[in-house]
Amino acid sequence: MKKRFSQQTDRATSYRLKNQIPRQANRPTAQPPNDAKPQSPGGKISRITENKITIFLLFPVLIILGLLFLTIRSVPDPDVWFHMALGRVWLDTGSLPRGDLFSFTSQGNEWISSGWLPSVWMEMAFRKASAKGLVWLVFGVVAAAYLLIYFVGAVRYKAGGALALILLAGMLAGYLRFTPRPEAWSQFFLAALILLLLTAAESPRWRDGRVPKRLFLLPLIFVFWANCHAGFAIGYVPLGIFMAWLWMARRRLGERTIGLALLPCSLAFGAWLINPYGARLAALGGKISAMPHVREYIMEWTPLLARTNPMLPLPAYIGAAAFFLLAWGAMYLASIKRRLDWWHVAILLFLTGIVFYQRRHAGIAAAGMAAALTPYMKKAEESLGRLRRALPFFAAAIAALFGFGQHYGVFQTGRGLFVTGIQGGLLPAYATQYLQSNRPPANVFNSYGIGGYLLYFLGPETRVFIDGRLDVYDAQVWLDYIAIKNGTMPIEEAVRRYQLNTFILYTGDVMSDPNHLAYRLSALPEWERVYADKVSSVFIRSGASGSASQ
Repeated sequence: MKKRFSQQTDRATSYRLKNQIPRQANRPTAQPPNDAKPQSPGGKISRITENKITIFLLFPVLIILGLLFLTIRSVPDPDVWFHMALGRVWLDTGSLPRGDLFSFTSQGNEWISSGWLPSVWMEMAFRKASAKGLVWLVFGVVAAAYLLIYFVGAVRYKAGGALALILLAGMLAGYLRFTPRPEAWSQFFLAALILLLLTAAESPRWRDGRVPKRLFLLPLIFVFWANCHAGFAIGYVPLGIFMAWLWMARRRLGERTIGLALLPCSLAFGAWLINPYGARLAALGGKISAMPHVREYIMEWTPLLARTNPMLPLPAYIGAAAFFLLAWGAMYLASIKRRLDWWHVAILLFLTGIVFYQRRHAGIAAAGMAAALTPYMKKAEESLGRLRRALPFFAAAIAALFGFGQHYGVFQTGRGLFVTGIQGGLLPAYATQYLQSNRPPANVFNSYGIGGYLLYFLGPETRVFIDGRLDVYDAQVWLDYIAIKNGTMPIEEAVRRYQLNTFILYTGDVMSDPNHLAYRLSALPEWERVYADKVSSVFIRSGASGSASQ
């Protein structure tokens, strides 16, 4: 039986071999198309080199160029000055003021500054290079955030042109926040935090039952962040979402490993307490939010789509719309080729929501969302097909539009490229020079928006009525300010209640407001206008004398 089986097997094998050769011989040989050209190794290397130049040179240069156009400009911000005033006190005395020094209506009230560290750095930059030092400092911080996002995306996730477009759109969405404020540091820290969480979640150490070492940087990040800006509170939401993902993955990754990973995350939630104010720092946001009508009168605290004046410049709305469309469009394209992680989507939804809630979050949200998108940009770019080849041209065109817009004043942040200085169209620069030589008699009532500028250049000798530090004022002072400004409190009553002898008013909006306080003062014979320009006016009560010093 065995011999017979062997013979059958040999015959079957011989039959297959005998019939295999003709089949192979009769099979037609594939012919290259007539227009096909042999590809040399040199051509392939050339394409690889060209791609690397585009990704690691061209796109970073365009990102830097776009940021230069949007950050190196005159300083329009009214609040940077009270931050710098605190920095000046620290540099001159070596300690932070615990009570207010610059307003007669809040003298001695608690003054908490979550941005005390950048305030010192900004004052140092201003002393070294005036306004030019301020804008270059901001450029350095924002550029660090955007380049960090881009290079992590390019190196870790093989992203390129699509990510560059997202970042350029994010710049347009948040360009109004590229100002000398501690907030610029929040843009960097949020981007760094989200990138750390994304890369930690993909670490190969999980497979070995080990915790990614980078998670132990979390407490350090929040220590520095809490001493730079109150935006650190926003960072706890992505961190909390990441911790929820860890908890849900405990069976897959191991409960002991997840327990160790949650340790640095939990420590980060207490790291903010390491600041000069301790737990009192938490009171800052609540004190501002508790002020009546703050979301009606303070532009940056209003919703993104609020229709109350002042409205944002049109490019800011275009930038926000373009950024959100590109960001969520990229997520849709990526979802065609890969699964979306729920906790990434949750972070993106949260950051989108805070922009619509308050427009002041546009800058920090743009940086954070761009960071959260990095794992998906390669797949989104692949979905574009041949359109990918046009991405460098789109990016170059957008950067050029930024330069064009800034040169012609389209962004309403000054005119001209790389023109630095103090934006005289919004700040009372010339009036302040006059008042430095001609000190006004106390007490001084001033417009809210110019209070920070006045207290920096005239204080503490001349103390203001109010400024952008709403947390240091009692609610009644803020309500009285609104009443005086709107005319519901008569000037005579305001003078009696606060012993006012001087009014320093922003009058750049006088033509659009027939009830402007400047008109009402001009109608009273006891008030003399001693100074006026296109931006501000100074009124002094007849017979008032004495210095503003108290």
